[in-house]
Amino acid sequence: MIKMGVPALVGVCQQASSGGGGGSSFGFNKFTLTTASYGANLATAQPVPKGEAIISELNTANAYIIPTNGVAFNYSFFAPVRVNHELSITYLTALIIENDLPPDGECSYTITIQATSGEGFQVIALQTGDPMNEDPNAPVVLTFDRLNRSDIIGEGGFLPEATTQPLFRANDGEPFPQLRFAQFDVVDIDVTMAIRMADGSDITATQTMTQEELSCKATLV
Repeated sequence: MIKMGVPALVGVCQQASSGGGGGSSFGFNKFTLTTASYGANLATAQPVPKGEAIISELNTANAYIIPTNGVAFNYSFFAPVRVNHELSITYLTALIIENDLPPDGECSYTITIQATSGEGFQVIALQTGDPMNEDPNAPVVLTFDRLNRSDIIGEGGFLPEATTQPLFRANDGEPFPQLRFAQFDVVDIDVTMAIRMADGSDITATQTMTQEELSCKATLV
């Protein structure tokens, strides 16, 4: 389990959540994959220029399927280094009851990512370049804690959704993970979010995003 620092949240989900938490529930509205960097690890990684970045939005309209050329393998033919992707999740907060949450400073949620098929998907600890799922089908659990209620439901509760921006950016010195995809791989990747309630239970939602054979292009540029 990797404990992450407080992520920045901005402030629409469709799958119903399960678990405890009184009357609270939530679901996912969309996942956003962005080609963020290329390189082996944090010391060598270079940001993807804004004009070259691929941004793929997955939602119910496209059945959370990564589109053709929606992610990338290497940066370019002349710079064959792996492309690293960020993931952000947008989820509906309207059905999360504020008083069901722990007090400010004690809120938390976890994200579990697990490829249930395929062989090339990796969650990378970019600081070292090492895969966090040494077995491609092993789950990776990321914990975000020490949060305030507003980090979960947004400031003032006026907006009906919250978005992790992006999911994997820590500010506490921990290695922050990014995702790598392999060419021609067909992969189902389960993403589960669990939000801790004041009574110690969790409300959860799970969505599978799918990489098809042509989802990952050979080079970004």
